[in-house]
Amino acid sequence: MIGLLIVANGLAADVIAVDPAPTIEVPAFVTVTDDLGRPVVGATVMASWRPGLPASREQTLGVTDSLGRVRWTPDASGIVALSTSGGSFPVRVEGAAPVETITLLGLLALVATGSAIWGARP
Repeated sequence: MIGLLIVANGLAADVIAVDPAPTIEVPAFVTVTDDLGRPVVGATVMASWRPGLPASREQTLGVTDSLGRVRWTPDASGIVALSTSGGSFPVRVEGAAPVETITLLGLLALVATGSAIWGARP
């Protein structure tokens, strides 16, 4: 599956394609082309994990080669904003839920169950 993402870049639009679809620990190519489908050579591709949140982190994926490609192996699941110099677009990296998410959901279920039992007593 190829995910096509439009990224604004001045007057033209770059197209970012990720193949295969982003999956944790699976190598993929991020390809940047211009609005006419030509590879954009020398573009710096960035990834922003959990964009807009206090726990966000930036990662430089690299500079595109003569085919407009950068190799990327996502190391975490979740929302990632891939960007070039002109803008960014979010993609979802598939994978197992982080341990922190599982722990928080378990704690929430425990509190909800305890509250329901406490509230149901005579």
